[in-house]
Amino acid sequence: MSEHDQSHFLTTAEAAAFLNLHPRILESIRSAHVDRDGSPYLTGAEAAAYLRLKPRTLDNMRGNGIGPIYSKHGGRICYSFVDVVAWSKARRRRSTAEKAP
Repeated sequence: MSEHDQSHFLTTAEAAAFLNLHPRILESIRSAHVDRDGSPYLTGAEAAAYLRLKPRTLDNMRGNGIGPIYSKHGGRICYSFVDVVAWSKARRRRSTAEKAP
């Protein structure tokens, strides 16, 4: 198995292919702070693509309580874009010596 096959991260092209989107559309999702329908909520797949994670990795993080805050709308998992960005920003560090939040 190659090193790339073992990674939990998706490239923009891989994430776009997973969501059946053109890579430029995915980049506009990332830059516009909303999903492709104009909603402030992202599906699990969209949130994972935004974070450049595999959807299963995000599922595992949610199950372990270490992922972004989520909501259930009619039984579906939804992530507020604002919460995903806040979660990501909370994990920023200046060096590898800093402890994880």
